[in-house]
Amino acid sequence: MKLALGCLAIVSLVSWSSFQVSPPVDPPPKELRETEKMWNKKWTEANGLIGHVAYYTTSKKLTMSWRHSTGASATQDIALSFYPTALFRGGVDLLFVGGRNQLGQTVIQSMMYVPPTVTIGSGGVVTIGTASVTGINVLYHEKTVGRDMVRFMRATLYNPSKLVVQFWDSRDLYTLDTASGAYVKIASPTSGAGVLQVTHLQDHFDKMWFAEHVSYGYVYVLLSAKHNSVDPLVIYDTNKDGVLDGYLSIPRDQWATCGFESAFDFVRFE
Repeated sequence: MKLALGCLAIVSLVSWSSFQVSPPVDPPPKELRETEKMWNKKWTEANGLIGHVAYYTTSKKLTMSWRHSTGASATQDIALSFYPTALFRGGVDLLFVGGRNQLGQTVIQSMMYVPPTVTIGSGGVVTIGTASVTGINVLYHEKTVGRDMVRFMRATLYNPSKLVVQFWDSRDLYTLDTASGAYVKIASPTSGAGVLQVTHLQDHFDKMWFAEHVSYGYVYVLLSAKHNSVDPLVIYDTNKDGVLDGYLSIPRDQWATCGFESAFDFVRFE
């Protein structure tokens, strides 16, 4: 297994004892509710509307916000049957939502929607309708120790039909195939056959983003805006084949010198 101190990759044979966070009470704990209240990227629909979506854990809902180029705006709530803890927009008219229901089961589902219509009336007054949910597909629905609640969720860079999911209690990373529902553990704070051991996954991160780096290939970056003692974590897939090759734990003051500060260090962001 490869890991790094600063920018220097080394080989570790250290075996850590089992790391496990006790399953949280229902509803989800405050730290997880505040991890990421919204999918922070805005997007443009075919009819020119700018869309934005947020989740609210204790209210068990999504809130979609829409804005037109004329300045007209509208918001709407979409009720959920579970407490949402993670959200990802997976493409045109597609959302992925993860959370925990009142029975303590972890839920991940995809949600197809049709964006609202835009009507221009007399005098150029713009009216924005409401989006409609056209289909929900349950991808994951279990109550299993080690996979209790979703902390982060993003599409993999090598295959957009697969999600990278981090679970709350174990901090393990899995891939989840959105077509078949099959899931595979790919990284963990603890050792395991065929799994990249990344001890820093147990740290308290509150943001995750993915990118293609000029040197490290596909990178999965976890950051903490609330805990200054937590250094950024970069997990990388150098040859971009979907298999994690190693990781870097980069001191905050070395982020730029390690080649992660400039836009020129990256091919693309997700």
